[in-house]
This record gives sequence, structure tokens and C-alpha cells, in this order.
Amino acid sequence: MHIREARAEDAPAIHRINREALAYDFPLADTQAQLDRIIKAPNIKLLVAEDVDVVCGYIQLSDYENTYHRPLKNLITLATAPAHQGRGVGRALLAAGEE
Repeated sequence: MHIREARAEDAPAIHRINREALAYDFPLADTQAQLDRIIKAPNIKLLVAEDVDVVCGYIQLSDYENTYHRPLKNLITLATAPAHQGRGVGRALLAAGEE
């Protein structure tokens, strides 16, 4: 398994994961538009897990600024394709997000 930053061409896989794992039926074209915006946003981090060139999960983190602590990240979404659950994908994504 390999963790990397998301790319625009990951939209179909992210769309599938959202539908299968999270029961969100957001249209693919809208997923692509959102992904394009997120990739360009300086305060959002979106990482995907790949297993043999198949995107099997993702994590989205966003800046969390406050007056009482150093800058942090909010975990917005963590999702793993059902066929890959129980294989450590979520754990690997969390570890990468913490870095």
C-alpha cells in the first residue's frame, strides 16, 4: 500500500468510495469539481491510499487555528472502500495525516 497526495484523476475512485463506504450519492461531476478546488486549497490536505494502483481509501484534513495551541488539522473525512476494510488502510491514512 502506498499513501500519496490526491490528484484530479482520483475523482472516480473517491466518488465510488463515498458512495460505497459513506452512502453519499454526490454526482461524479460535482465530486470532480470539489476535488479540483480541494487540491488547489492551501489549507486542505487530501491523501489517498493505493493498493496495486487502485485507490482504496482517503483522508481529508483542514487547518484548525485557535488562540490556545499551535496550528492543528481537523480530520474532515476518513473513508476506506468496503472491499479493503480491515486491512489497515485507515490506520495508514491516519498515520500519514499525523505527519
